[in-house]
Amino acid sequence: MPKILILQPYLTPYRVGLFDALAAVDRVDVLVVRYSRPEVRRQWNVHTGSGFEQKRIRSLVVSAGYESNKVYTNVFHWLWILLRWRPDVVVACPANEGVIAAALKKLLRYRLIFWTEQTPFTAGSAALLKRQRFFYRHSDRYLVPGRLSAQYVRERCGAREEQIYYAPNSVDDDTYHIDQSRFDRKHGESPLKFMFCGSLIERKGFDLLKEAFRRLARECDLPAFECHVAGTGPLEKEPIDNIIYHGNCAQIECARIMRDCHVFVLPSRRDCNPLTVIEAAKCGNAMLLSDAVGNYPEFTLSDEWVFESGSVDALEKALRWVLTRSGSDIKAAAEYARRVAGEISHEATAREFVRAAGK
Repeated sequence: MPKILILQPYLTPYRVGLFDALAAVDRVDVLVVRYSRPEVRRQWNVHTGSGFEQKRIRSLVVSAGYESNKVYTNVFHWLWILLRWRPDVVVACPANEGVIAAALKKLLRYRLIFWTEQTPFTAGSAALLKRQRFFYRHSDRYLVPGRLSAQYVRERCGAREEQIYYAPNSVDDDTYHIDQSRFDRKHGESPLKFMFCGSLIERKGFDLLKEAFRRLARECDLPAFECHVAGTGPLEKEPIDNIIYHGNCAQIECARIMRDCHVFVLPSRRDCNPLTVIEAAKCGNAMLLSDAVGNYPEFTLSDEWVFESGSVDALEKALRWVLTRSGSDIKAAAEYARRVAGEISHEATAREFVRAAGK
């Protein structure tokens, strides 16, 4: 029975289904080891899985801002976990805990898999790369969610194509879905409804979104539209015509809003592989994404649905372009994204994990 140890900063809600699916694979034993805790922006409850074992490294974790924590690793406890569990495969990233795992790889005789969502847009500094090279040199295989992350590990880590395995982020299909009749019906409804879902922060481009819709709201010759915003954060929720704020939404409520909207817009300045893109696609939305969104190559129908990151003018132009499209054009883009998302499941991603972990 292969023993797969997966190192994570914390257990995110959307990973539970994947890890349960992985643990359900015949003759696979899974241990998830956590070394940090959710950042301030992660408004989550505690989540646990039913099919896999969990442990937490007893490290000191200090909040370092809205989006980050500082972890002071308890090296001895991490070593104890590795020695007691004796994994065949360790899945990690080049955090301190991952670097320690890389250093012990030969001694404890396990394979090391680098699991990353990083893209060329989100890559760290040259100084960070120098510190991480040790981990990259010891990585046997690479798990990535899509094409931009594959480009990252080829360029940054020197990965060969045969070392790269594609394991898309996966979501709960019972929550995020839309049936065909509802899909057809909503794409005949008006007004056109955009949706933004995520933290209200500059990295996600929420400041750009507000300004772009403020400009569009001044014009009277455009078709009727709304923009639904789900999320919280430090940026002000200004009252702007046509923007409807929903605040922090539970999964079921967020999925309901997604099913009611037509176009998901994400103007991120840098974004690894946002799960909200997959969720909104499964709920029948066309994707309007910046070129810094890590999964834009997979989910956008054509180049017209992609705009330059960091530019409010580019975002405004893209929104205006969508507003001039026919309903059938928007429906076609939504159907494309929905079809791509329909091929993603916890079970399919778990199978890719097992394939990467194999001999």
